[in-house]
Amino acid sequence: MRRHGSLVARIAVSCPTAAASGCKATLSLTTAKALRLHGVKVVALLGTKRVTLNSGAKATVSIKLPKGAAKLARGRKLAVRATAVTTSTAGNVTATRALSLTLPKAKA
Repeated sequence: MRRHGSLVARIAVSCPTAAASGCKATLSLTTAKALRLHGVKVVALLGTKRVTLNSGAKATVSIKLPKGAAKLARGRKLAVRATAVTTSTAGNVTATRALSLTLPKAKA
C-alpha cells in the first residue's frame, strides 16, 4: 500500500482474551533473507511499530517502509519476516512469521 508517496505494510495483530491486562507489543519487519550490502551480508530492518491492545482486541498495524524497500522486491513481491515481542504480566513472548508483501503497481 502507498500512503502519501511512502510504502506502508499493513499487518493484522490481536491480543488473546486470556490476557487480563491487555497486550503491549513491538512489531518489527526484517528481510526474510540476508542481503549483500557493500560486501557484507546483513538482514535489513525495514521498520518497527509499538502497539497497545486491550484483551480480546484486534487491530491492523501500519508500518512505514524505507524508500529503498521497493528495490528489494522481486517483481512486486517482497519477502519479509514479521517478529512480534509481546509483553504481558506473564512475561515476554516472541512470535515470528514469514510474510510476502505485494507492492502496488508503479504509476504510469
